[in-house]
Amino acid sequence: MWIGRPGPVHIEIPAPIMYSTGDEARVTILPPPSYRRPGPFASQEQIDEAAVIIAAAKNPIALAGAGVDRGCANTELLALVELLDCPVIATMAGRASVPSDHPNAVYAYSTAADAARRDADVIIACASRVGNLDIPYDKYWGSPSTQKLIQIDVDPRNMGVTRPLSLGILSEVKVALAALVRTLRAGEPHPENGIHRTLPRSDAPVAREEIRVGLAWRGPGLHPAQALQVIGRLFGGDAIYVTDGGNTSLWSHWFLPATRPRSYLNILELGMLGTGIPSAIGAKLGNPDREVVCVSGDGAAGFQLHGDAIGRAGKPKARDHRVRRRFVDYGGAQRAPSLRPHFWYRDGDSPLAPGRRRP
Repeated sequence: MWIGRPGPVHIEIPAPIMYSTGDEARVTILPPPSYRRPGPFASQEQIDEAAVIIAAAKNPIALAGAGVDRGCANTELLALVELLDCPVIATMAGRASVPSDHPNAVYAYSTAADAARRDADVIIACASRVGNLDIPYDKYWGSPSTQKLIQIDVDPRNMGVTRPLSLGILSEVKVALAALVRTLRAGEPHPENGIHRTLPRSDAPVAREEIRVGLAWRGPGLHPAQALQVIGRLFGGDAIYVTDGGNTSLWSHWFLPATRPRSYLNILELGMLGTGIPSAIGAKLGNPDREVVCVSGDGAAGFQLHGDAIGRAGKPKARDHRVRRRFVDYGGAQRAPSLRPHFWYRDGDSPLAPGRRRP
């Protein structure tokens, strides 16, 4: 769906059209602008109002949702963050919106992020539904009475859901952020020293210290933190990662490496299970020259290992696209005490029969 928030679409085609025959070269293909309106786009008045609020802020903070990545607005977001030199926090679903190794990035669930949120006087929420994992608790975000919320989103249903708005901008996030950066650069006055940050350049040492127990684990079994670090070192930041499962997704979110845009896929709706393998197959079909890594656990793989997704991956069309998955299943519910990973390898040049397992 290209209008509003991406999602599933039902298309109903009349039978005479469905079963008609003829020379397809004579069919008129209409350009998208002839049947699809662009936008929505922010007005310059809204951009000017947002610029005034941000320019007056002492401690602004940017919140990046999954829509930043889906809307290809990663560059525009970082341009705003670097212009303000303010902290940026990616939501749980928006991990790929901001490189986790960017100097302004603050891990969302760390004490450093808690401090940044509480001290913020302006929150710039970009393409996020601002759900129950983002701004639900005043304990972590400070009082709504002392913080201003600017929310940029393509869907009006997301506006002001958890906090009252100071300014809601209904717009494609890429266009709105680009306009906001231009306006801030052209406006006066700028902050005297050009920065708004109140945090160290990176909170990574603080964040890692909080789970040092996991990194120092020496058994029995294998700690998820160590396993995810090994996977990250093996495949690196150029791979596409797909995560599936409850706690497995949380460990992956923390310890997998920073990725390129549109290269980290997961679904966090109430711990949904079974989406990893078909998502990984789709990612590989769309990116045949890139490594795709599926990390699945907490029983999630069981929903698809013997299901339709594996069968479809073995069909000729998929093999033509060189489907090759590196699939990692954490012990899940039955092997939770040891959390011993198992690796299945699938070679796109051979039928996807039950694979070889290597402990």
